[in-house]
Amino acid sequence: MVRVVKQKQTKEDNMKLTNKSGFTLLEVIIVIIIIAILASVGMPKLSSMTNKAKAKEGLSAIPLIRSDLEQCYLMSNNTYAGCTGNGVVLNGKYFTTFVVGEQDATEFTITLTCPLANCGVASTLIYRNSTKSITGTGAFSAMNLS
Repeated sequence: MVRVVKQKQTKEDNMKLTNKSGFTLLEVIIVIIIIAILASVGMPKLSSMTNKAKAKEGLSAIPLIRSDLEQCYLMSNNTYAGCTGNGVVLNGKYFTTFVVGEQDATEFTITLTCPLANCGVASTLIYRNSTKSITGTGAFSAMNLS
């Protein structure tokens, strides 16, 4: 007859059995949740920063167009009527066109357009000579553009 004798398990034997490497499913889920929370906090800030960068491109074009209009004003016997800003070419990535409107002897507006494909939503920057103010629509509507 063969007799089976059980050995007493030691602490070392228990450690070998329970010492598994890796992460539990719960730990992985918690890490994923933390990453999702951090991403949701950071994405609106990133979107706001990219819209500001796009607006800066348009804002930098306004002085060039104004300068061209001022030259036209002086050459047209002190009137903006008929001045179009044709001397300015926009080479930017986001703003591709502009229109000079509401011209008369002393007033004009400049409307820069950022198309849907470039800004995600059709957006404009509007400069009014009478008030020296800039307003935005679309992606630029909530920005302080002064």
